[in-house]
Amino acid sequence: MASGPDPELFVNRLDLLGPYTMIEPMFISGDGPVELTPRGQRQVRLLGDYRALVGRVAGWLHEDSAALRPRAGMYSPYGVIFGFSSNITEHMAFRTLVDAEAPPFSLEDAFTEGDSARREWVGGWRKLPHMKREMLARFDYPQEFAGLIFARIERALRLAASGEAAGSRTGRLFIAAEGDEAVQAAAASIAPMPVQYLVSSDLQVVAGFRARSCDEASLLHDRFEGELAVSYRTSGGWIGLSKDFLTDVLAAGRDVRIIGLPARAAAVLALMCRGVVAGE
Repeated sequence: MASGPDPELFVNRLDLLGPYTMIEPMFISGDGPVELTPRGQRQVRLLGDYRALVGRVAGWLHEDSAALRPRAGMYSPYGVIFGFSSNITEHMAFRTLVDAEAPPFSLEDAFTEGDSARREWVGGWRKLPHMKREMLARFDYPQEFAGLIFARIERALRLAASGEAAGSRTGRLFIAAEGDEAVQAAAASIAPMPVQYLVSSDLQVVAGFRARSCDEASLLHDRFEGELAVSYRTSGGWIGLSKDFLTDVLAAGRDVRIIGLPARAAAVLALMCRGVVAGE
């Protein structure tokens, strides 16, 4: 199920998986020299183990995948859109409050195939009284989506098993700290980081068209959720770099540069994006 949202990332774009799974406040030291925390070091080791494991078993997984293909009228975990596993337990608890009955299925059942009763169980979460109209679709069961996601997983495994995925180029990230004129000059021909991926609560930064506006509470929430490649405080607020550029720019094979960062922020970004930074 981990590969459901983006199977290519978890199977064939492992150079981008590292940056996507890094969480700055958890994996990068907050004081002193910029370095990986013990948790960050463990994360890097686990990613290395995962890379080796996927390389060994991709062929076997592709051979076995036909038996797991979603079937019409049946429940498949590939068709459920949650966000986090905590959302599943949350809705199970709310459903119990409404029905005053124990849930017919467990958390584990949400991640295995089942019959129409399990599908009805998942669909029942949409009827909870606290659900907003715009949120209903997130907890629906789209059969078409399940088939689409599974097809992407099969394709990713096939490419990995055949070696065809090795030809995909990942762009490089050029990082230049403020005042590092040599690096800035070397990266002058590289396209700059599009403003759409930079967010800030600093009104002066936003007014200067150097970032999109974002309130500080939302920015800091995204920081702790691991949605930013780097974030740092300014005199008037915070600036953050969305990880969306990893898919939109680097995964498309395009290089990009970001210059003028404070020295510490530049060092943090280099650690957060290990494997895709130019000059490594």
